[in-house]
Amino acid sequence: MKYSILKFKRKETHTMRDLEKLRGFLADKYKKNVLFHNHLLDGYNYSYPKLQYKLIKIRFL
Repeated sequence: MKYSILKFKRKETHTMRDLEKLRGFLADKYKKNVLFHNHLLDGYNYSYPKLQYKLIKIRFL
């Protein structure tokens, strides 16, 4: 299985809501590409999502 990882390293603290907003932005920007959302013209795509969004909190000392 091929996969890619995109990481954003920021000093700001982010929340799950920020992650939801990013997902919504990308889904809206790429409406025709089902990789960014599970919506089809006639319903939903119930397969496992091809693109996953994760928030990993790392605390630096």
